[in-house]
Amino acid sequence: MPSFPFTPYPSSWFRLAASRELQPATLKTVHYFGQELVLFRTEAGKVHILDAHCPHLGTHLGLGRVRGEAVECPFHHWQLDGQGQCVAVPYARKVPRAGIRSWPVREVNGQIMLYFDQTGGEASWDFPAFPEFGAPDWSPFYRAHHWRIKTHIQEFGENGMDVAHSPILHGQQTLSSRTEHVRAEGQHFQHLMWHTYRVFKPIRLFSPEVAGPLEVNLFGMGCALNHCTIQVNNFKLDYAYLFFFTPIDEEWSEINSLLAMKKLGNPLLTYLLVKKAIAEGRQTIDQDIPIWETKRYRERPKLCDGDGPIMQFRRWARQFYEPGGTAEEAAAGDGAPVLAFADPG
Repeated sequence: MPSFPFTPYPSSWFRLAASRELQPATLKTVHYFGQELVLFRTEAGKVHILDAHCPHLGTHLGLGRVRGEAVECPFHHWQLDGQGQCVAVPYARKVPRAGIRSWPVREVNGQIMLYFDQTGGEASWDFPAFPEFGAPDWSPFYRAHHWRIKTHIQEFGENGMDVAHSPILHGQQTLSSRTEHVRAEGQHFQHLMWHTYRVFKPIRLFSPEVAGPLEVNLFGMGCALNHCTIQVNNFKLDYAYLFFFTPIDEEWSEINSLLAMKKLGNPLLTYLLVKKAIAEGRQTIDQDIPIWETKRYRERPKLCDGDGPIMQFRRWARQFYEPGGTAEEAAAGDGAPVLAFADPG
């Protein structure tokens, strides 16, 4: 991707599929990071991710099938276990020492996550489980929308820092935005904003302001969990909007989104408000896409005081491009401190 001065594949956790897409004893082929991978769930229910081609003669394993705790190549029935090692050959007296790459995988929040490392190493941090999943006071996470966008995934996280563009580009939704707090700690970056909304027009007849906090939480370069609270007098709506960002190849990236809402007393009203929020979210991303696909990345942008914590985000993100880097080292690289904020209470 010529306009970005760094790899399209930072070291981080990335979503490859929803858990429900991979039933026991099934496999799935996906294309990410400029290559094909095979996901399979063993008969015992464990998920593994391997490079797609057999070490024997290069047959695509996605054409094969799951046998017990291994995947079987369709060409000669070599069987490879979850570590990518050959464990059985039906016609050989001695199993050869052969294998392919096995990728670090974690199944959490209803998703199958892969850790991509530029150096081929193991995961240096663990992807968190979000408490909203399965919580009795929250709705299920509904599948929202999926996009395939011609840009680098860093644009998605950076977009959540740019408070100035919201009321301009997304004026149908937001009247004003401002940064309240910023925090960078390890692989977690948090940006707390205050939004004034122009949605819910009937409610605005009874309240002078429809507003509330929006908390953007980034977990590495592959995930954003946005908590949004819309307050109207003593009534409030709480949403959790989950975005997964995954590089497809050197030019294209993918966004998958899910949305949940804190339950109201009326289940139908909860569902209808979830659907409205999903539609609002889709419109917002659709408006961003032409900007992302045509803009040029400025390493040293000319920013002003209302633009939001764009450079703080970039300093934090640097750790995912530098092998072995940490958030503290990334921030120290240009003398800037890692930011933190006190609990706003």
